[in-house]
Amino acid sequence: MDSNVETPSETEAPDLLKAFVGEYKESYYFGKWAKNERRSWNWAAFFATLFWLGYRKMYKHVLVILLFLLIADVVHYLVGASTAQFDLYINIGIAAVLGIWGNFEYKKFAQKEINKLEKRFSGDELLEKVRKRGDSSWKGFWLTLLLIFGYAGISVVFESVVHSFTEVESNAELTTYTDEDYGISFDYPVIWNDSVEISYGTWENDSEETIDFYYLNHSKEIEQYVFSIIIYDEVLEESYWENSDEIYLTNDSNKTYTLAIAGEANEEMHDPLNQEDVDIVSNMIRELEFVVDSFRLE
Repeated sequence: MDSNVETPSETEAPDLLKAFVGEYKESYYFGKWAKNERRSWNWAAFFATLFWLGYRKMYKHVLVILLFLLIADVVHYLVGASTAQFDLYINIGIAAVLGIWGNFEYKKFAQKEINKLEKRFSGDELLEKVRKRGDSSWKGFWLTLLLIFGYAGISVVFESVVHSFTEVESNAELTTYTDEDYGISFDYPVIWNDSVEISYGTWENDSEETIDFYYLNHSKEIEQYVFSIIIYDEVLEESYWENSDEIYLTNDSNKTYTLAIAGEANEEMHDPLNQEDVDIVSNMIRELEFVVDSFRLE
């Protein structure tokens, strides 16, 4: 056979790859692939990440990444760690990987899909199937958005399930706070003892005393007010509760006992590096139901 005569596969392969990429981006990707390097920068892949994958119909890649994120979320929920900082780092990592290796991965994906089609079709039909399987797709973009919403929804469900189990566990590990001067008691999670400081004051107008609970992280010098038990030296009328954010606990013939929850976080808590502390305080606020349900007069 004449060595100058090319086989059909040799003549068709570049044309098929061009058909797969699409005319609009043909020069861009073939320019990146011309150097035959694994690494070449792709700004669209870096900024759009999963949406770029969906736009280029790389749906399996989207699913694999979302599955990885979901598994990571579940692990974080189980160990009680914050996911916010992890999500930040992993998203930066995904963006960097796609930005650097996205072009190479897209070529691998294209060649793999073309090889599948070559086993089933030939000639003009093959070319048409390649064009249809490749190119870009706004439907893929919107499908990716739906998949992300699905991932977020499933992650929230897992968080709720894990929280319900940890809540039961916390319910079995309670300790009791007692104030002998006022003859009141309530239960709270034992784990609070590691990070809570109690002080006394009269910060609320017209109150006889407040018992204030603060979250402390000595290593970061964080002090965040969480809640207070407010003691009024009178039985409050019903009209008081119409414009009050306090939670009614109980009263006797002379006093009324209420609970007030922190309205805002300290400046330190807005630092992303302190997200774990924010999560701890948020859990404490959710667990205030133990305080409310168990509050009693001795």
